[in-house]
Amino acid sequence: MRVAGCDPGTSALDILVLDGGAVADQVRFTPAELRADPAAPVGWHAARGPFDLIAAPSGYGLPLVPAAAATDAQLELLSLRRPDDRGGGVAGFSAVARAFRDSGLPAVFLPGVVHLPTVPAHRKVNRI
Repeated sequence: MRVAGCDPGTSALDILVLDGGAVADQVRFTPAELRADPAAPVGWHAARGPFDLIAAPSGYGLPLVPAAAATDAQLELLSLRRPDDRGGGVAGFSAVARAFRDSGLPAVFLPGVVHLPTVPAHRKVNRI
């Protein structure tokens, strides 16, 4: 099984590929690289595929949803994009998420802690 996971952080987007459970590849995209080309991570995956599954960068999370099925409203939620924010959400994250949605790759957006029933409510305090 060949899978990849994307971890969006404050200073970079990291991607790790596992092939049969062993690390096969990894890369880091800086904010400047993502601003210049929000689809760069999609192109990176496409050049290294095929993949059985990709955990797309999920920001603040959604209930588990295939990337291809994500609506614009859901993408705004996972990026905390306000209706009056024309800048693309947190650091342009919406454009990266949209690139995954539109890519045709076998990607999913993962839940955030707020979506997990196993995490007690007192640990889900909104601090944003």
